[in-house]
Amino acid sequence: IILENFEDLDDVRPEHRQDIIDATKAEVFESLKDMLRPEFLNRIDEQIMFTPLSRAEIRKILLLLLRGVRKMLAKQDLQMELTENAIDLLADLGYDPQFGARPMKRVLQKEIINQLSKELLAGRFGKGDTIVGDEIEGNLFFRNKKDIKIEEVEEETTETVVSDSDATASEPTTDDE
Repeated sequence: IILENFEDLDDVRPEHRQDIIDATKAEVFESLKDMLRPEFLNRIDEQIMFTPLSRAEIRKILLLLLRGVRKMLAKQDLQMELTENAIDLLADLGYDPQFGARPMKRVLQKEIINQLSKELLAGRFGKGDTIVGDEIEGNLFFRNKKDIKIEEVEEETTETVVSDSDATASEPTTDDE
């Protein structure tokens, strides 16, 4: 009942979302009356209906969990930044309305902590570095922020050279020359 009713809960408007939750709660508790003996039901003090987390809530949980990772890195004199694309990727990978925030913790462990551990052991990052996580073609990659700045300068230089050569090559010529 819950899985069917909550399947597309993220796609409905907030006011309609609450109606679905209330109707599901009533349906579930009525079904419990049919399945459980009255003596058992009488011992229940309160009925609580947990609702699935939304994508926005999972994203907030991700940001909170990342604080812990950043604190671990700070102890090693490292900093970490994630692009919006990386955060979106991790939030999507960790979103499972059926299981709440647990999948997000697993994704964080697998995609960030385990990967960063391997890269730190390989010596890719050192004290004082800022690690930048970015999504590329559906995967999470880590780079050193100072390397990114060098790449940007090289790209600007290359673009300037290409622009200069293109301008020279495209100058109009006349038959008189």
